[in-house]
Amino acid sequence: MQNNGARAEARLEHLEELVHQLVARHNDDAGSTSATPERTMKQTHSEDATLYTGPTHHAAMLEDIAELRNVLGESTPVLGVDDSVTSGSEMDVLFGRVRALSLDQILSKWLPTKTDCDRRVATYFRAQGIAAPFIHVQQFHNQYEKFWQNRDSTSPLWISILFSICYLSERIGPYVAATPPGFSYAATQCLALGQYSRPQRFAVEAITTFIQARITDKLDACRDSGMLFSVLVPLAYTLGYHRDPAHLKHVSPFEGEMRRRTWSLIVQLDLLNSFQLGLPHNIQAGTWDVKSPGNYHDTDLTEDMSTLPPPRPPSEMTKMLFYNSKQMLASVFAKILQAVLCTSEDAQDSLLLQRQQELDDAYAAIPTALHYHNISESIADPVMLFVTRRCLQLMYDKCRLVLHRKHIARGREASIRICFDAAKSIVNGLLNMYPEFKPGGQLFGDRWLMSSIAFNDFLTGVMALSLILCQDQRTKIECLSWEELRDIKQMLKSSQAICEENKDRSAGARRMLKLLGSLRSLVIMEETQQPSTALPADMSMSDSEEMATAQSDFAELFTETNIFDDPQWALMEDFLNTSFEM
Repeated sequence: MQNNGARAEARLEHLEELVHQLVARHNDDAGSTSATPERTMKQTHSEDATLYTGPTHHAAMLEDIAELRNVLGESTPVLGVDDSVTSGSEMDVLFGRVRALSLDQILSKWLPTKTDCDRRVATYFRAQGIAAPFIHVQQFHNQYEKFWQNRDSTSPLWISILFSICYLSERIGPYVAATPPGFSYAATQCLALGQYSRPQRFAVEAITTFIQARITDKLDACRDSGMLFSVLVPLAYTLGYHRDPAHLKHVSPFEGEMRRRTWSLIVQLDLLNSFQLGLPHNIQAGTWDVKSPGNYHDTDLTEDMSTLPPPRPPSEMTKMLFYNSKQMLASVFAKILQAVLCTSEDAQDSLLLQRQQELDDAYAAIPTALHYHNISESIADPVMLFVTRRCLQLMYDKCRLVLHRKHIARGREASIRICFDAAKSIVNGLLNMYPEFKPGGQLFGDRWLMSSIAFNDFLTGVMALSLILCQDQRTKIECLSWEELRDIKQMLKSSQAICEENKDRSAGARRMLKLLGSLRSLVIMEETQQPSTALPADMSMSDSEEMATAQSDFAELFTETNIFDDPQWALMEDFLNTSFEM
């Protein structure tokens, strides 16, 4: 069994290597002969291969905290990346090693009753923050009824979409099944049976829906999702999804609008998944000209319409207003990632202020109604409005953090301030929402928000706060007050509790627990070795006692003793002398 697992892992890593080579060729900076500075990169070693984690992955921050990087060890798996072969050998099915079942076998084994299926589909469409925008409610309903009338004549790719919808319903409905019903594997079987890699109707939509469901279901980034993008993106290009439908003949107004929605979601998912893996995204600027989808309700569009109606004003809430607002931020995020991944450090620095201005402009263009409010301030708002606001705020904070993160170790105060504000927003946002994801909570039906994308952002925020603490221990950060530094410690303490609760589901959570334990010697010991009896001018005795309590709590949190209990701070010197590269 162990040998089979090793062979499966080797096959997966081989496929990864092929995909990475394709991405590298796609983004090759042809003709460049200039010397490039050495860049810090994260590599992990398995028995058969070396895996690279790019600078956008939150684990890359360990390169800026040498002590923590060393204690975690180079042989530890990449933080927050699921390297396991998909349950049930789904990748073996998709890549042809395991023969696909017949349609009769798939349906008889995994298709629920129509009543149960009706409920799951209804649950899916009510969750507008996760329902794929290209799945038009009325069009899908028509196809759905035809499927139940004659299942054998329905495309396996469309049936794969149905199974992915049922799969997603497990994360957005009242279902708490001890054993998942196998909808994910059924969707995989239908993809293989329908020959998903061939350019044909439903292929792009089926793969996209399956990827979205997998990303939503897991806490760690999945490398196999990255491999599927290497199929999805060329397929979408081949079918012309990258061109605005105005350039395409024989595409109806309705179909053209659905294609715009499809492309918009593919671009966003590709960007976010690549960011999680620390790799370049597959879809590059300048290779597509698709306009943003119109601000329509599904009821505004019909399959037989001859022209599109005027879009609704930006002030009117539709599900597309959320996706289009997210696309504005994603466009800037793509530029930020391109700069971060650039091998020329001068180019990165020169673009800092320009990208920050573009990001601020994009956020300012988002309708005020979609600006974020804490969940305690949103009790009278529809849950869906809170969810969309939170997703947009996460995207904005993530952009700020990635753009400025490398300047923390350089001591750039303005960047440290921005990173602190962004990381605090990300971490506190999840801390406030987390109790509401549980049965009876306001967000139990939207617990998909605790997905690999959101959890990756959370880990990134925790890592950034850790880096800020380490930097402050070596060179006092002037832009942060002692109250804010105290808040960092409290946030890390609360974050450990979440990681502890999710350590069985997430490799990233397990590794973050180890990292947080390593912070004890870097922060608490310095405070205890250099006690100060003088209070700051603006601090009362009660404030001092409160801070001492917080420090005591933080010390209690980080009880792990490690090799870095070094009063001479030799290893911190090593940290400060480490070249900080994105």
